[in-house]
Amino acid sequence: MKRVDYKWTMLALVSAAYFLAQGTRNVYGAVLPAIGADLNLSPAARGAVATAFFATFGLMVPLAGFFADFFRRKWTIVVGMAVFSAAVLATGFA
Repeated sequence: MKRVDYKWTMLALVSAAYFLAQGTRNVYGAVLPAIGADLNLSPAARGAVATAFFATFGLMVPLAGFFADFFRRKWTIVVGMAVFSAAVLATGFA
């Protein structure tokens, strides 16, 4: 029986996931004024929210790299995308 090679499928899926994750982070700056207005946040508080978001993201990147080395990359990506998808879905209901 011929072994199926999924390299190109995986490349397409990981590329799509990266595109969606980048889009989610990039839209943050565009929606921050609306979020701040809805929550009555001052410009300083909006800046603090943005700083907390991006600082947390920056701190989590090395941790994700550690998980990818410690566990298999495949499972790190699968679990990461599942958590990301659940968080984006929960954001829609917030």
